[in-house]
Amino acid sequence: MTSLATPPPQTLSLMSEIVSYPILLQHEESFTTKQNSNNNEAISLLYDVSSWMLYLSEIDSLLEQIHDAIQAISKSKRNKGSLSQSLSTTTIGGRTIKMNDLSESHHLLQKARNLISERALSILPGSYKLWKNYLHFRTNVYMHLEPSQQSILLLNNESNDAPNSSNTNENQESLASLMQSSPYMYPIASSQNSSKYKATISAFERSLVRMNKYPRIWLSYIHFVITHDTTCSVTNVRRLFNRALLALPATQHDLIWSEYLCY
Repeated sequence: MTSLATPPPQTLSLMSEIVSYPILLQHEESFTTKQNSNNNEAISLLYDVSSWMLYLSEIDSLLEQIHDAIQAISKSKRNKGSLSQSLSTTTIGGRTIKMNDLSESHHLLQKARNLISERALSILPGSYKLWKNYLHFRTNVYMHLEPSQQSILLLNNESNDAPNSSNTNENQESLASLMQSSPYMYPIASSQNSSKYKATISAFERSLVRMNKYPRIWLSYIHFVITHDTTCSVTNVRRLFNRALLALPATQHDLIWSEYLCY
Protein backbone atom coordinates (compact mmCIF):
# COMPACT_ATOMS: atom_id res chain seq x y z
CA MET A 1 0.00 0.00 0.00
CA THR A 2 1.36 3.40 -0.98
CA SER A 3 1.56 5.87 1.90
CA LEU A 4 0.54 9.48 1.48
CA ALA A 5 3.38 11.99 1.34
CA THR A 6 3.76 14.14 4.43
CA PRO A 7 3.38 17.88 3.67
CA PRO A 8 6.49 20.02 4.27
CA PRO A 9 6.78 21.53 7.77
CA GLN A 10 6.25 25.05 6.42
CA THR A 11 2.99 23.99 4.77
CA LEU A 12 1.80 22.39 7.99
CA SER A 13 2.72 25.54 9.89
CA LEU A 14 0.76 27.74 7.50
CA MET A 15 -2.26 25.44 7.58
CA SER A 16 -2.15 25.59 11.37
CA GLU A 17 -2.18 29.37 11.10
CA ILE A 18 -5.23 29.23 8.82
CA VAL A 19 -7.30 26.92 11.01
CA SER A 20 -6.49 29.02 14.08
CA TYR A 21 -9.06 31.48 12.68
CA PRO A 22 -12.53 29.92 13.15
CA ILE A 23 -13.92 31.92 10.24
CA LEU A 24 -11.28 30.40 7.91
CA LEU A 25 -11.71 26.96 9.42
CA GLN A 26 -15.29 27.01 8.15
CA HIS A 27 -14.01 27.41 4.59
CA GLU A 28 -11.53 24.56 5.04
CA GLU A 29 -14.25 22.31 6.38
CA SER A 30 -16.50 23.13 3.45
CA PHE A 31 -13.76 21.94 1.07
CA THR A 32 -12.69 18.85 2.97
CA THR A 33 -16.06 17.45 4.05
CA LYS A 34 -16.48 13.86 2.92
CA GLN A 35 -18.93 11.08 3.67
CA ASN A 36 -22.70 11.47 4.02
CA SER A 37 -25.08 13.00 1.50
CA ASN A 38 -23.13 16.25 1.20
CA ASN A 39 -20.17 14.55 -0.45
CA ASN A 40 -21.10 15.66 -3.96
CA GLU A 41 -21.65 19.20 -2.76
CA ALA A 42 -18.23 19.28 -1.07
CA ILE A 43 -16.53 18.01 -4.21
CA SER A 44 -18.30 20.59 -6.34
CA LEU A 45 -17.08 23.41 -4.06
CA LEU A 46 -13.49 22.47 -4.83
CA TYR A 47 -14.17 23.22 -8.49
CA ASP A 48 -16.15 26.39 -7.85
CA VAL A 49 -14.11 29.53 -8.55
CA SER A 50 -16.47 31.74 -6.57
CA SER A 51 -15.93 29.60 -3.45
CA TRP A 52 -12.17 30.08 -3.65
CA MET A 53 -12.55 33.78 -4.37
CA LEU A 54 -14.78 34.11 -1.32
CA TYR A 55 -12.15 32.30 0.76
CA LEU A 56 -9.41 34.64 -0.46
CA SER A 57 -11.64 37.65 0.12
CA GLU A 58 -12.14 36.51 3.70
CA ILE A 59 -8.37 36.36 4.21
CA ASP A 60 -8.01 39.85 2.72
CA SER A 61 -10.61 41.07 5.20
CA LEU A 62 -8.64 39.57 8.09
CA LEU A 63 -5.43 41.16 6.83
CA GLU A 64 -7.15 44.52 6.77
CA GLN A 65 -8.47 44.02 10.31
CA ILE A 66 -5.00 43.13 11.53
CA HIS A 67 -3.68 46.25 9.86
CA ASP A 68 -6.31 48.35 11.62
CA ALA A 69 -5.34 46.79 14.93
CA ILE A 70 -1.67 47.59 14.29
CA GLN A 71 -2.64 51.19 13.58
CA ALA A 72 -4.68 51.31 16.79
CA ILE A 73 -1.79 50.11 18.92
CA SER A 74 0.56 52.61 17.28
CA LYS A 75 -1.88 55.43 17.98
CA SER A 76 -2.30 54.28 21.58
CA LYS A 77 1.45 54.29 22.12
CA ARG A 78 1.79 57.79 20.65
CA ASN A 79 -0.99 59.19 22.81
CA LYS A 80 -0.27 57.40 26.08
CA GLY A 81 3.30 56.30 25.78
CA SER A 82 2.44 52.68 26.52
CA LEU A 83 -0.12 50.09 25.51
CA SER A 84 -3.29 50.25 27.56
CA GLN A 85 -4.65 47.11 29.16
CA SER A 86 -7.81 47.28 27.03
CA LEU A 87 -5.69 47.01 23.89
CA SER A 88 -3.44 44.16 25.06
CA THR A 89 -5.37 41.67 22.92
CA THR A 90 -7.80 41.80 20.04
CA THR A 91 -10.18 39.31 18.45
CA ILE A 92 -9.95 38.88 14.70
CA GLY A 93 -11.85 36.26 12.74
CA GLY A 94 -12.83 34.56 15.99
CA ARG A 95 -9.22 34.29 17.18
CA THR A 96 -7.77 36.23 20.09
CA ILE A 97 -4.34 37.67 19.25
CA LYS A 98 -1.89 39.50 21.47
CA MET A 99 -1.08 42.94 20.14
CA ASN A 100 2.64 42.16 20.29
CA ASP A 101 2.05 39.23 17.93
CA LEU A 102 0.06 41.15 15.31
CA SER A 103 2.93 41.83 12.94
CA GLU A 104 3.99 38.18 12.94
CA SER A 105 0.37 37.09 12.44
CA HIS A 106 0.06 39.50 9.54
CA HIS A 107 3.15 38.09 7.85
CA LEU A 108 2.09 34.47 8.36
CA LEU A 109 -1.41 35.15 7.06
CA GLN A 110 0.04 36.69 3.91
CA LYS A 111 2.09 33.55 3.30
CA ALA A 112 -0.95 31.42 4.08
CA ARG A 113 -2.95 33.35 1.48
CA ASN A 114 -0.34 32.49 -1.14
CA LEU A 115 -0.65 28.85 -0.13
CA ILE A 116 -4.43 28.94 -0.53
CA SER A 117 -4.08 30.57 -3.95
CA GLU A 118 -1.65 27.86 -5.03
CA ARG A 119 -4.08 25.18 -3.84
CA ALA A 120 -6.93 26.76 -5.75
CA LEU A 121 -4.86 27.03 -8.92
CA SER A 122 -3.67 23.43 -8.67
CA ILE A 123 -7.34 22.43 -8.94
CA LEU A 124 -8.47 25.18 -11.35
CA PRO A 125 -5.36 26.08 -13.37
CA GLY A 126 -7.44 27.59 -16.17
CA SER A 127 -9.18 30.24 -14.05
CA TYR A 128 -8.28 33.75 -15.14
CA LYS A 129 -9.90 35.28 -12.04
CA LEU A 130 -7.79 33.17 -9.69
CA TRP A 131 -4.56 33.86 -11.54
CA LYS A 132 -5.24 37.59 -11.73
CA ASN A 133 -6.09 37.73 -8.03
CA TYR A 134 -3.00 35.74 -7.06
CA LEU A 135 -0.57 37.68 -9.22
CA HIS A 136 -2.01 40.99 -8.06
CA PHE A 137 -1.51 39.99 -4.44
CA ARG A 138 2.04 38.75 -4.99
CA THR A 139 3.21 41.79 -6.96
CA ASN A 140 1.35 44.63 -5.26
CA VAL A 141 0.70 43.51 -1.70
CA TYR A 142 2.79 40.60 -0.45
CA MET A 143 6.15 41.67 -1.80
CA HIS A 144 6.83 45.29 -1.15
CA LEU A 145 4.15 47.24 0.75
CA GLU A 146 3.75 48.07 4.39
CA PRO A 147 0.42 47.08 6.00
CA SER A 148 -0.68 50.72 5.88
CA GLN A 149 -0.41 50.71 2.08
CA GLN A 150 -1.83 47.29 1.34
CA SER A 151 -5.50 48.13 1.94
CA ILE A 152 -5.39 50.70 -0.88
CA LEU A 153 -4.27 48.10 -3.41
CA LEU A 154 -6.70 45.46 -2.16
CA LEU A 155 -9.58 47.93 -2.55
CA ASN A 156 -8.30 48.93 -6.00
CA ASN A 157 -8.22 45.29 -7.12
CA GLU A 158 -11.82 44.82 -5.97
CA SER A 159 -12.84 47.98 -7.84
CA ASN A 160 -11.29 46.66 -11.05
CA ASP A 161 -13.46 43.57 -10.76
CA ALA A 162 -16.52 45.77 -10.20
CA PRO A 163 -16.13 48.75 -12.58
CA ASN A 164 -19.52 50.19 -11.72
CA SER A 165 -18.56 50.73 -8.09
CA SER A 166 -19.03 54.30 -6.88
CA ASN A 167 -15.68 54.11 -5.05
CA THR A 168 -13.61 53.27 -8.13
CA ASN A 169 -12.42 56.82 -8.81
CA GLU A 170 -11.50 57.39 -5.17
CA ASN A 171 -9.53 54.13 -5.03
CA GLN A 172 -7.75 54.93 -8.30
CA GLU A 173 -6.73 58.34 -6.95
CA SER A 174 -5.39 56.75 -3.76
CA LEU A 175 -3.48 54.21 -5.83
CA ALA A 176 -2.00 56.90 -8.08
CA SER A 177 -0.91 58.91 -5.03
CA LEU A 178 0.65 55.81 -3.48
CA MET A 179 2.61 54.88 -6.61
CA GLN A 180 3.73 58.49 -7.15
CA SER A 181 5.10 58.75 -3.61
CA SER A 182 6.80 55.33 -3.75
CA PRO A 183 7.40 54.22 -7.36
CA TYR A 184 10.08 51.73 -6.31
CA MET A 185 8.76 50.43 -3.02
CA TYR A 186 10.48 47.07 -3.26
CA PRO A 187 14.28 47.36 -3.35
CA ILE A 188 15.70 43.85 -3.65
CA ALA A 189 18.54 44.13 -1.17
CA SER A 190 18.39 40.86 0.74
CA SER A 191 18.25 37.16 0.01
CA GLN A 192 14.72 37.03 1.46
CA ASN A 193 13.44 39.66 -0.96
CA SER A 194 15.33 38.05 -3.82
CA SER A 195 13.58 34.79 -3.02
CA LYS A 196 10.20 36.54 -3.15
CA TYR A 197 11.13 38.05 -6.52
CA LYS A 198 12.10 34.68 -7.99
CA ALA A 199 8.93 33.06 -6.61
CA THR A 200 6.81 35.77 -8.24
CA ILE A 201 8.60 35.32 -11.57
CA SER A 202 7.88 31.60 -11.28
CA ALA A 203 4.20 32.36 -10.64
CA PHE A 204 4.01 34.52 -13.76
CA GLU A 205 5.68 31.87 -15.90
CA ARG A 206 3.28 29.20 -14.63
CA SER A 207 0.30 31.45 -15.27
CA LEU A 208 1.36 31.93 -18.90
CA VAL A 209 1.08 28.20 -19.56
CA ARG A 210 -2.70 28.74 -19.77
CA MET A 211 -3.10 32.53 -19.62
CA ASN A 212 -0.83 33.44 -22.55
CA LYS A 213 -3.74 34.89 -24.55
CA TYR A 214 -4.53 37.54 -21.95
CA PRO A 215 -2.67 40.84 -22.56
CA ARG A 216 -3.25 42.04 -18.99
CA ILE A 217 -1.19 39.12 -17.65
CA TRP A 218 1.65 39.91 -20.04
CA LEU A 219 1.60 43.62 -19.20
CA SER A 220 1.56 42.93 -15.46
CA TYR A 221 4.53 40.61 -15.90
CA ILE A 222 6.43 43.15 -17.99
CA HIS A 223 5.76 46.02 -15.57
CA PHE A 224 6.86 43.86 -12.66
CA VAL A 225 10.18 42.99 -14.31
CA ILE A 226 10.81 46.59 -15.40
CA THR A 227 10.33 47.80 -11.84
CA HIS A 228 12.02 45.02 -9.89
CA ASP A 229 14.59 43.24 -12.05
CA THR A 230 17.85 43.36 -10.08
CA THR A 231 19.97 43.37 -13.25
CA CYS A 232 17.92 46.13 -14.92
CA SER A 233 18.41 44.16 -18.13
CA VAL A 234 16.92 45.77 -21.22
CA THR A 235 17.35 42.44 -23.01
CA ASN A 236 15.13 40.62 -20.53
CA VAL A 237 12.37 43.20 -20.92
CA ARG A 238 12.64 43.18 -24.72
CA ARG A 239 12.36 39.40 -24.78
CA LEU A 240 9.21 39.57 -22.68
CA PHE A 241 7.65 42.09 -25.05
CA ASN A 242 8.56 39.87 -28.01
CA ARG A 243 7.10 36.80 -26.31
CA ALA A 244 3.87 38.69 -25.68
CA LEU A 245 3.62 39.73 -29.34
CA LEU A 246 4.21 36.16 -30.48
CA ALA A 247 1.60 34.73 -28.12
CA LEU A 248 -1.19 37.26 -28.59
CA PRO A 249 -3.39 37.58 -31.67
CA ALA A 250 -2.66 40.52 -33.98
CA THR A 251 -5.86 42.28 -32.90
CA GLN A 252 -4.36 42.76 -29.42
CA HIS A 253 -0.89 43.83 -30.47
CA ASP A 254 -1.74 47.51 -30.11
CA LEU A 255 -2.03 47.02 -26.34
CA ILE A 256 1.54 45.70 -26.24
CA TRP A 257 3.05 48.09 -28.79
CA SER A 258 1.82 51.17 -26.92
CA GLU A 259 3.77 50.02 -23.86
CA TYR A 260 6.70 48.73 -25.90
CA LEU A 261 7.24 52.05 -27.66
CA CYS A 262 6.97 54.00 -24.41
CA TYR A 263 9.60 51.77 -22.89
